[in-house]
Amino acid sequence: MSVSFQYAYLLGDFFFLLLWLFLFVARKNARRDMLILGSFFGLIMLVTQYYWWTVDWWRPETIFGTRVGFEDLLLGFTSTGVVTAIYDISYVWRPFVRTSVLSGVAVIPVLFITAALFWVVGLTSFWAVITAMLLGILFIYPFERISIMTGVACGTFFTLATFCFYYPILLLSPGWVDATYDFQNLSGVILAGIPIEEFVFWILFGIIFGPFYAYWRRAGVSQKGFAHRDGIQ
Repeated sequence: MSVSFQYAYLLGDFFFLLLWLFLFVARKNARRDMLILGSFFGLIMLVTQYYWWTVDWWRPETIFGTRVGFEDLLLGFTSTGVVTAIYDISYVWRPFVRTSVLSGVAVIPVLFITAALFWVVGLTSFWAVITAMLLGILFIYPFERISIMTGVACGTFFTLATFCFYYPILLLSPGWVDATYDFQNLSGVILAGIPIEEFVFWILFGIIFGPFYAYWRRAGVSQKGFAHRDGIQ
């Protein structure tokens, strides 16, 4: 059985949504976070997909043939929900310390730096966002008392989790990678059937998401609820 490229993106989203649902049921404390932060980054995904990623990174077909579709919103929602649940699990083993508002607004400078590097400097969207996230990580972590190893570990587990998105597509829609990615602007290096740029992006996203989530867990999304469940007075 082979799935048309038109439905392959949605297929990957569906399997990622299954993982999201499993974590949503399993991680009761993370449910509100997964919904709110997932919705926030889902909307961001629509913007970044339209203005950056589809310009020179990838151009996945959507079920309605549009440049940006429901699939992008769902990928942003589910991926953020999954990484949120992974960080929530890390609280059991290594509770985060308090973080400053610097971490809570980290996404804003990353987006602005990406925009400047892409539109002004002329970097590709991949190198623009990777540079922006690396600068964010290097700037934030030294000022927060969160272990970079915790961020790397969670980012790595999250990146492995994205196989739930890619592998159903690779198995049921052969040729989708070649038809979707703009290899003129990518390295062309394929790892486990997936462009290596995807792994780099997701692991850095997972790392920089740590301080962001740590801040909003304790003081942002639901301060009263977090205070109760984390034992904060």
